[in-house]
This record gives sequence, C-alpha cells and structure tokens, in this order.
Amino acid sequence: VGGEGGAVPPVDDADDGGVRHMAAEVSAWIRRERSLPRDTPASLAASHLPPHEQWSAEPRLFAYESASRSGRRRYAACHFGLFCDRYWRGTTLGHRHFYELIKELTACRLYLDIEFCKAANGGIAEGDEDALLVQLTDALCRYLGRHYEVGGELNRGCVVDLDSSTPKKLSHHLVLHCPNGALFEDAGAAGAAVKAFVGELADRLATDAEWKMENALLAKYLFVAKPAKKGDTPPTPLSPPSEEDGRASPPPPGGSSPANASFPDKTSCLVDLGVYTRNRLFRIIGSTKYGKPPEAALRIARNNRFAFPEGFSNDKFYLLEGIPSSQQQPTTPHSTDGEESHDDDNNYKRETVHRHSYQQFRTVMDWSAHARALADTLVVPLYSSKVAHPVATRRATTPGGRSARLPAELPQRTGRARPAGAPRPYGGRKQPLPSPYPLLDAAVTTLASRHGVPGHVRCFYIDSYVHAVHGGPADVITYEIAGNRYCDVVGRPHKSNGVYWTADTGTGRMWQGCYDVECR
Repeated sequence: VGGEGGAVPPVDDADDGGVRHMAAEVSAWIRRERSLPRDTPASLAASHLPPHEQWSAEPRLFAYESASRSGRRRYAACHFGLFCDRYWRGTTLGHRHFYELIKELTACRLYLDIEFCKAANGGIAEGDEDALLVQLTDALCRYLGRHYEVGGELNRGCVVDLDSSTPKKLSHHLVLHCPNGALFEDAGAAGAAVKAFVGELADRLATDAEWKMENALLAKYLFVAKPAKKGDTPPTPLSPPSEEDGRASPPPPGGSSPANASFPDKTSCLVDLGVYTRNRLFRIIGSTKYGKPPEAALRIARNNRFAFPEGFSNDKFYLLEGIPSSQQQPTTPHSTDGEESHDDDNNYKRETVHRHSYQQFRTVMDWSAHARALADTLVVPLYSSKVAHPVATRRATTPGGRSARLPAELPQRTGRARPAGAPRPYGGRKQPLPSPYPLLDAAVTTLASRHGVPGHVRCFYIDSYVHAVHGGPADVITYEIAGNRYCDVVGRPHKSNGVYWTADTGTGRMWQGCYDVECR
C-alpha cells in the first residue's frame, strides 16, 4: 500500500484483517483514479477520486534542502499520498525543508509572498501586523472581483494565510481559492494579475488621499526599506510626488533608468514580485528554510479565516515533535531563579506531551486532515492535470480603458496548461523567435552578446495595451536572454538571475531589466 500512494504504519497481528481490508480499498480507489481521463468535468470526476487525499496516487514533484548536503536542493518524485505520509509522520519539524514545484505552463492558484525586514522599517506591532494583512487581503479581493471572472464574491475566507514571521522579519504566504475553483493559466498569468494589483495600489498611494486614510497601514508599508548590507548607505524613504502633476514618475517596468543605474533604490515592495518565474519553488506548510530555527516554520496565521479541515491546527504539527526547551521561544520573561525553574518544568512537561502525541500520531490509521490541509495550501491543486477547472480570465474592459491582458481569441482553458498540439498564440505566452518584429529580434540578438560573453534570445512574450495618448493598440515585447547575465543596473553579471530586454512600441523605448530583486 505504501508504494501505491499511502504508507500504513506497523500494527499488531490482531489488526491484520483491518489493514488488509484498507489495503484492498485503497488499491481499488487508486485503479479508479488512474483510469480517469484528462480534462474530466469536476462533477464527473468526483466518483473516480479517493475520498481522502492521503490515498491519492497522483504523481507530484517536490524539492527539499538536504541536511547531508549542506542545504543543497534535491528533488523527490512520488505519489501525493506517500509524500504526505513521509512528510507529516516520517519527518520531524526540524528537518522539514520542502518546497512545491510550480511547473512552467501549469494552471495554478493565485499566490503572494509578503515580506519585509522589521528592523529596517522601525518595527511593527503585532496588532498592526494583523491589520496590515487584513487591509492587503481585502484590497486584493476587491481588485480581483472588479477585474477577473472568479465565479463569485471573494473574501478573506477564500484566502489561505500562512505565517513564517520571526522577530526580525515579517513573512506571509497567501494562496487564493476562487469560489468556482477557477485557476490562473500559469504562474506568469498569476504574476501579471498581482503586478497589476500592486500598480493600482501604487497609483492610489500617489493620488488618493482618502484611500490612504482608510488604509493607513497598507499605505505606510506598501513600499518598505530593504535591510542595509555591508558597504550600503542607510536606506532612504520614497520621495514624495512632484508638485507638477501630483504623481511619482516610476522607472520603466522591471528595468533600469539613469536615476537608479548608479544609485540602486533602497526600497522594495511589500509583495515580492519576483516569485512568478518559470519552475518556481514555493515553500509548503510546516517547512522552514534550511538553517532557520523551527520557530520560523510556515504555519497558519493568527488572523487566517480560511476553513481548514476539522481536527487540523498549528498544535497538530507546529512544535508537535517536542522541540527542546533551548530551541523554544520563552513564553514569559525570567526575572528570578525561582520563576526560571518553574518555566523549565513547564517546558519539560510540554515537551513530554508533544513527544507522546507525536508517537501516537505516527501509529494512527486516519490522518486525512493533515493530507487535506496540505492539499488546500498547494499552489498547484491536486488533480489539476485531470480535472477540468475554469480559468480566471480578465474582464473584457477595465476602468481607464485598458484592454484585457488575455485577448478574446484565446480559448477558455481547462486545468491543463495547453491542449496537446495546440499552437501558442500571442498574449503573454512565452515562445521562441521569430517575433512579429524582426528588426527588434535582430537588435536584441546583437545585444545578447556583450562584454565578451556570448548569449542568445531564449524566448519572447508580448503584452498588448491601448496607448493613453493616441488611443491606438501598442505592444510591450520582452526578450529573455540566455547565456549572458550581464546587468547594466549593477555593472556586472548576476550569479544566478537572468536578464531581459523590453521594448514598448507605443513609446518607442527599450530597456534592460533582470530578475534580481535587489536590482528591481
């Protein structure tokens, strides 16, 4: 049974009949699941899918940071049910360093990575931290409700809020569940929606005084100071809008400008916009980054309103294994030797209870709540390759006259990224050369090889919009460069982040950008 998608722990001989019955039941469900054809409607797929995610035999790919290899990442391919068993019941909290792989061109839920350094921004009170996330989540739900077809009204109950904050850093992961189960076409489409959302917030920050009063914390922390590094000058706040038009003039999207070429901006967005690249790794619930303390594990946030399965909460996995008292954060300050001894006794009792609970958990037959919780927090939903999901498409028109990001000629997609054999149309989809602009192709191909390093254009993608001045259509075409990572923003090649060139046919401008968050 373990090889078929769900490991069963050792039991006594008296329970052998129960185990055999469960093994036969699980095997039958696995055969029905594997017989399910692709793009099956959700109403028809339910009868073929196991009643518990812990029995799922869907193949999934996860990455993990190996302690035996000093944190280097390795990959594990296995059935989801088997992974859940090994993850929740076979791996202690201090050794969980696992990530979900969001494969390129795979339909996914909308996700956000929220983070900033508390020390570099004067700290933030616990209550203000919760209020900040509430304001951001409410603004996101309102934005998506206005601009996207998501099958109903969005609220905080549709958003999974996971927290891995520490005293030094605020860090949250948000994963959206659309009311009708709609998914975005891929991570790039989700990223386009989030970037447009942040752009709208930036516009309101610069022009709408009433909005700033109603969302004071979000206005304060939307753009935050980055932690100073060795040799850096102290970060400075954003400059106020100019008196001429009342608006700040941002640099070209994702690119460099003369103003920041020599003096990189020391501020960054509260929402990390660099997590929407191809084949992205996203940490899963219960895991920490390698080298971080167990207290930094990704856990359910205090202010989360998403309904997790009954019987699942932080105390079921967070500190479940009985972390030694020396690794736990003190619950009360120690002022006297007597109080310190009393706290040590409480920690010892709490550790003993956690260890006993964990040993019991490893022998139970039903741990479906843990498997369901992990499935609910994944960016790529379970069975998304077989069950047809509606696509969260942008509405035909938006306020301000901007056209939809996805052209009307694009078909309604199912949960699969692209039907087999279908052509890859324009409209934000990555594809190889040639593009509709051969002169730009030739110019960027020449620019790809610079400073003695040969490079080439890996792919391009096009986003269309309506020009604000002449009202005609215009394209923004982006060329991703392979083989050469030289970046003009920092004046040197990046170690791991790629670079790209972007041309705007509406303004006649072209600039170089990169995927390094520090440069952006």
